[in-house]
Amino acid sequence: MALPLTGALLGCEVFRCLTTTVNVPEVADLRPLRQSKNITLTAAARHLGVWPTRISDIERGTRRLDDLAHAYRTWLQTA
Repeated sequence: MALPLTGALLGCEVFRCLTTTVNVPEVADLRPLRQSKNITLTAAARHLGVWPTRISDIERGTRRLDDLAHAYRTWLQTA
């Protein structure tokens, strides 16, 4: 009896994920902002304590790292 219930709950969760609108933070302005301030990808990554690929992932929109993106935006705006 546990398997059908688990399957049903999983199905409901998948349906909810597929039909719920999620607000995704805009990131298209991050790279131009960084470049306008002459900050290298490496310098930004070093300041935030992450690998440069993480910053690149955020700037290209290939990976959602919302907390890091928020910290990155805040830092760029004050740099």
